[in-house]
Amino acid sequence: MVGGGQLARMTHQAAIALGQTLRVLAASKDDPAAQVTPDVVIGAHTDLDALRRAAEGVDALTFDHEHVPTELLEKLVADGVNVAPPPSALIHAQDKLVMRRRLEALGAPVPRFAEVVDVADIDAFAARVDTDIVVKTVRGGYDGRGVTLARDVAEARDVAGRYLADGAAVLVEEKVAMRRELAALVARSPFGQGAAWPVVQTVQRDGICVEVIAPAPRLDAELASAAGQLALRSTQCLAGGAPGTREVRAECKKQGMDAHRSSSVGGSLAFQPLYSLSAARGRRYTSLLLRGDVACKEGR
Repeated sequence: MVGGGQLARMTHQAAIALGQTLRVLAASKDDPAAQVTPDVVIGAHTDLDALRRAAEGVDALTFDHEHVPTELLEKLVADGVNVAPPPSALIHAQDKLVMRRRLEALGAPVPRFAEVVDVADIDAFAARVDTDIVVKTVRGGYDGRGVTLARDVAEARDVAGRYLADGAAVLVEEKVAMRRELAALVARSPFGQGAAWPVVQTVQRDGICVEVIAPAPRLDAELASAAGQLALRSTQCLAGGAPGTREVRAECKKQGMDAHRSSSVGGSLAFQPLYSLSAARGRRYTSLLLRGDVACKEGR
């Protein structure tokens, strides 16, 4: 597993019960997973030599996080390493524009968005959507970083200008009103087997998940079941149905769920990814993430 954080540590604990050994590529011997597994490679996830050392002789290579450069993973694939998820899938978790465009191509409902290459693009987008807007970095944003809910167009222009000046790619999208965040965990084996866990409610503060309530309170049983089934079906939507876990963030009509679906590309069971459903002002939206602690929201 590339990365020695808390997800890798939890995966190691689960692997023990299965009689498996987890090798970890960690930045430091003090990383959480490096403290508990006997098989540790010290190195950076951006170092091809370190990745190759970690991948030597393994049955599969997966990730504790989604930041491994896909160009390096392509080289590992060329070496014959079983990378799961493959780079063609992981890119959807790394690049928000790639993800949104892919979802649009799949016919999934997404908030209106636009690429920003100049601050003038903010004005054009604001005039088109006529609602509050959110400015995001295309890559790297997490736990509230790289995401700004602009108070007005002037602030959106200022934020986008600063991101662009720092060399970051930028997108803008409409703000979606939310009521609560629900998440359904699903996993898929390399053999096509699937499993769904009970839908939970997450509590977010400043863009960070601080609490998970399981099962989600006051959730219709039929809708919860439909969420799990749709999440499992959605694993086929991206990357040619590559095996491993998948994660979907979908905002659906509270009355039920229809054929609109999509998935991100998780990795192996390590990611503990999520499928979420929600409603926002009567509209449905979908987006993809690759973190086990981020889900979607049930809107007003």
